[in-house]
Amino acid sequence: MAVSIQKILAPIQFNDQISPRALEVVRELALKNGSRIFLLHVIPKMVKPDLPGYRDLFADDESKVAQELTRIASDYLTQGS
Repeated sequence: MAVSIQKILAPIQFNDQISPRALEVVRELALKNGSRIFLLHVIPKMVKPDLPGYRDLFADDESKVAQELTRIASDYLTQGS
């Protein structure tokens, strides 16, 4: 029985050399199966809401991460790459 892979979740760490190479494998798998690729990068949440002066230390990082994931998708997952 053939397995149909419709979605592939690809975790990305920005400061390593393995993620971009892994995307090459993910891209090939997606092309063979007509799959959609979803990139994931986890932003640590370092907050202590019970402390005075509480704030989300990584709130500004969300837009930066979204931009970087868009760049990675363009560089590694487009048809021409």
